[in-house]
Amino acid sequence: MRIRRALNLPQEPEDFKAVQRALAADIRLGGAPDPAPLVAGVDVAYSKTGPDMAYAVAVVMEASSHRIVELATWSGPPPYEYVPGLFALREGACLRSVLERLKTRPDVLFIDGQGIAHPRGFGLACQLGLTFDIATVGVAKKRLIGSYAMPGNEPGRWTRLRSEAGKTIGGVLRTSAGVKPVFVSPGHRCSVRAAVGLASMMRSEWRIIAPIREADIRTRQLRDEGRVR
Repeated sequence: MRIRRALNLPQEPEDFKAVQRALAADIRLGGAPDPAPLVAGVDVAYSKTGPDMAYAVAVVMEASSHRIVELATWSGPPPYEYVPGLFALREGACLRSVLERLKTRPDVLFIDGQGIAHPRGFGLACQLGLTFDIATVGVAKKRLIGSYAMPGNEPGRWTRLRSEAGKTIGGVLRTSAGVKPVFVSPGHRCSVRAAVGLASMMRSEWRIIAPIREADIRTRQLRDEGRVR
């Protein structure tokens, strides 16, 4: 995929946070494709012996059948060291590298992380959404901000995630019965309702939605092989 906008994020924590706040104004909350025939999921893992090597995978699949149509991998030293509060800088750089290797442009990109349900309204899904100008959805296992009521136990049930001001910033989605819900929020070119609907469409018997789970499995395999690609 081709980068549509180079964000040039600074490495100093306070400067990085200030840029996140400024870029949040550029996020579009609407226009998600309907239907979305092709979806993608991405993931990053780090060496078990330390953070000196990163392994990233992007998986493109058919939304209807979950058939994988393309798989891209990248590995190498992370461009940035981990700094508390700058998770998205290092993680985003690794994911950008693997997404650039995709020949297929998906209709929707799913990120294991936050979209607008973020302290500065600009999570990792927003960062990659702007970079590639693509409909992006953050699907996180943990909540960073917001309040919610627990959704029912039936798969597909969801409740609204609301900011302190009462604004809907995401959804709390039950992907599978008997497991904890996930926290869904739009990253770019997608409304909250569309983001939840797209994530629900990619449910399986697991807590993690199919595109992200497939990327996670292959990322760990790539890490365990320990090869640079």
